[in-house]
Amino acid sequence: MDTKAFLPEIKISVVVADDHEIFLTGLAGVVRKISFVGKICTAKNGEEVLMLLKNLPISIVILDICMPILNGIETTSIIRKNYPKVKVIGISSFNDCHLVSSILNEGAKGFLLKNTTCAEIEKAISVVMGGKVYLSREVQENLNENDWIYPNKKKEFLRNNRIRELLYLICHERTTKEIAGHLNISEKTVEKYRSELMRITGAKNMVGLAVFAMKNNIHADEILNQKFESRHAI
Repeated sequence: MDTKAFLPEIKISVVVADDHEIFLTGLAGVVRKISFVGKICTAKNGEEVLMLLKNLPISIVILDICMPILNGIETTSIIRKNYPKVKVIGISSFNDCHLVSSILNEGAKGFLLKNTTCAEIEKAISVVMGGKVYLSREVQENLNENDWIYPNKKKEFLRNNRIRELLYLICHERTTKEIAGHLNISEKTVEKYRSELMRITGAKNMVGLAVFAMKNNIHADEILNQKFESRHAI
């Protein structure tokens, strides 16, 4: 798709939001170099995003799905209601159908994965500013493969390998530190994903997540059991 067809006539103001400072700094640096971006602001959670929108004329917000205080989905819902002219692009490490469809249903106009390129970020912004929806190729393929454009399809949700791994380890009473080690992610990321799983499943605590995992037979998944047993993980 030719991005030139969607270039705004005037320079726009952009907010980028993520609670990981290194990623936030890098993303802001990439967006700042885009020729049609005039002003760039950063935020570390949904509340900071809303404060910026309250005080500044912002055209587009690129925000992480998993953020403290107000996550990306909750923030998008508020933006749609209070700032309907502001465009939202979600960004995440998770290529999960439920998360993608949830933020799109709340009003987001795009979704990127964090392994995206500088060129794709510029393309996404220009397409969304042109009034169309932009999804990363991998995200679109995942949605097409699972035929999941809207949320609340539990079977598809439970097919996500990383989600199954997290629920399996939680069900087997692994600590945050242990889960981080098993999945090669930070403890902070484990906490974020765990909070998001609670939101998605409706569980109120870790026990609720474990019960959910057991009801769906994740605790006894032979593939996961072999995977973690082979690494002496469980």
